[in-house]
Amino acid sequence: MYWFAVTSVEAGRSAASDGLATEKEAAAREFAGWYPAARSLIAQTDESEVLRHDLYDLAKPLKAFHRGRVALAGDSAHAMTPDLGQGAGCGLEDAAALAALLRPGPDGDVDVVGVLERYSHLRAPKAARLLRASRFMGRVAQRQWK
Repeated sequence: MYWFAVTSVEAGRSAASDGLATEKEAAAREFAGWYPAARSLIAQTDESEVLRHDLYDLAKPLKAFHRGRVALAGDSAHAMTPDLGQGAGCGLEDAAALAALLRPGPDGDVDVVGVLERYSHLRAPKAARLLRASRFMGRVAQRQWK
C-alpha cells in the first residue's frame, strides 16, 4: 500500500519542530478532520513508514533534455510533484526511449548527438504536459476553500 498526503506548510517543517514525537503523530494531527477512512489509513501505518518531505518541481518545463552529448532523464529533466503519480513512470519512459534510440545503425555506429536531439524532441513535450498538469492538480488539491 502506498499513500501520500499534502499540506501547504513552510519548507523544513517537521514533527519535532511542531513539538511532536513522530511524523505519524504529525500526520494524524494534520488530517484529524478528514474522512474516517483517511484517518484509519494513517492509524494503520507503521510509524517507521510515515515520511515527510518538502516537495519541489521545475518552475518551468525544459524545452530540451540534452545539450550536445549530455542528456537528462527522470527527475533531473522533469521534476514534478506527485499529484498525478506520473513522475517515476515518466522517468522509465525516458529510459526506454533512450534505449530504443541508442541502438546502433546498420554500420554499427551511433550518432549520439542526433539520438539525443530525437530523444529531446520525443520526450520533452510529453513530460512538459505532465509537469504542468501535476502542478495544476497540486494547486486544485491544496486550494483553500472559504
